[in-house]
Amino acid sequence: MVNVLFFDKRVTIKKNLEIGNYTVCGGCRMPLHKKLTKSKKYKVGLSCPNCFNKLTNDQIKRFTMRHNQIINSKK
Repeated sequence: MVNVLFFDKRVTIKKNLEIGNYTVCGGCRMPLHKKLTKSKKYKVGLSCPNCFNKLTNDQIKRFTMRHNQIINSKK
């Protein structure tokens, strides 16, 4: 297993400071291997295969709004 450091909850790096193989789910905030981001249940900023069927409608609205705010702030 690769030792991974989570920095700023968005980026992972390996011990040698190379970019890691993990990202963080926008919904449940669990680390995800990049392979899981290929799933149909992965929605950027919203859900992953682990939480896709567990989110309430209120959570979906909040997470979608948060993601849109992040996207708009970068424009």
